[in-house]
Amino acid sequence: MGKIILMYGGKYRITQLNSCLRYFRTEGIILFSTKSYLLFKFIFFFFKKKVIPVFLDGKFITGNYSKSYILWFNTSNEIPELKKRNKNNLFLCLDPKKDNNLFPLTTKINSGFILKLNKNTKIVYISEVDINVNNDVKNFWNKNKNEIFNNLDLVNDISFIKKIFFTDEKENYINYFQLKNLLRFELINFVNKYFSKNLFLVGKDWAKLGFGAQNIQYDTSFRKKSYMNSICLDFGSKSGLNSLYPRTIEILENKGFLLQSKQYDSKLFKKNLPNNYDFLSLLR
Repeated sequence: MGKIILMYGGKYRITQLNSCLRYFRTEGIILFSTKSYLLFKFIFFFFKKKVIPVFLDGKFITGNYSKSYILWFNTSNEIPELKKRNKNNLFLCLDPKKDNNLFPLTTKINSGFILKLNKNTKIVYISEVDINVNNDVKNFWNKNKNEIFNNLDLVNDISFIKKIFFTDEKENYINYFQLKNLLRFELINFVNKYFSKNLFLVGKDWAKLGFGAQNIQYDTSFRKKSYMNSICLDFGSKSGLNSLYPRTIEILENKGFLLQSKQYDSKLFKKNLPNNYDFLSLLR
């Protein structure tokens, strides 16, 4: 037996891992994920010389590990320094200010899958949203939203947003999330205006804002069934610039047709999955 990459995390984070991060085996390496404290300790006790522990989102088990890693589901700027226990931090999302990235790949995605559309096809969007923003973000949005609608790439253009979104203080990073939230809200308003009969919206935040929405966004089996054979919207991660991150991986693994706003790595994504589409503005 070679090395065992043993991943440990809470129930929700384990369900967000794509198929090859839950269990994967190749020559010399076994990757296994668990939410069970006892199972983790059992495997580590009997195979400690072969195990490389990976803890999800800082859900750490104390112990004498010669080498361990922490896999964060966000970018480095979102994680308080005190939670970074060692230098072996891995980040799932591409930081808008940096070029390092951990790509979540999957073996279940069928690149040849084509969705057959009809007038009853569901347009699914499952997410959180919060439109309570600070004055800096509000003023920036009111001044620039029409330009952003014509080119959604601008929300990830450092030269366009750097004046108020990227200073040396990490607290200002929250402005980037707030901008992404406002964009989500406006894009869903647009979809709801023209496709209200097809829109299947999930998330308690949307219901609070007056949309007809389901509240069951944290039920994994419900999400998977909802994505299957549907147009699945994605406006990008609030944390970074990835085309592939937990939401989009889950869509693709469950035969959803991904319609995504253009991201930093969309060209690479399109090359490998040509039957899913990205859009650059409200009109194209």
